[in-house]
Amino acid sequence: MRHVVFPLLALLACLATRSHANPSPSPQAIAFLRLRIHANTAELLDATITPGHLKPGPEHAGDRLVLQVRSVVGELLWQSTLEDPRVQVLETSGDEHGRRDRKVVEHASREIRTRVPFFEEGQEIRVLRLSPGKADTPVHEKLLGTFRVRK
Repeated sequence: MRHVVFPLLALLACLATRSHANPSPSPQAIAFLRLRIHANTAELLDATITPGHLKPGPEHAGDRLVLQVRSVVGELLWQSTLEDPRVQVLETSGDEHGRRDRKVVEHASREIRTRVPFFEEGQEIRVLRLSPGKADTPVHEKLLGTFRVRK
């Protein structure tokens, strides 16, 4: 029994040490971004770095954008989704039966303000558009822009 327990304890101690040897980086600040989203591109208009920690936000379904923060070597550090700001759903009072009319308007471009965690060791911010696929096709992903944010 001792021959099994001691090697198992040694292995667990080694794994615990190894997992703490290279911890994933933690964000040191928040990057406030002003972006202009077009049909096929995204442009960074302004970025401001402020000390603090970013709280998680809600996830969105449907046509949406994905914000990714990647390390300088391409490792995914953080990701979140937000609704596509170019798509606006308008509802008006409908008929006498209480049904509402719903109209989807797609703007050529829209400006948004958002925030992402800022990591001291450097980072790349990617903006992607996800479009839901049909029942038999996967979700389509399109890269709109890649930006470097520095202090």
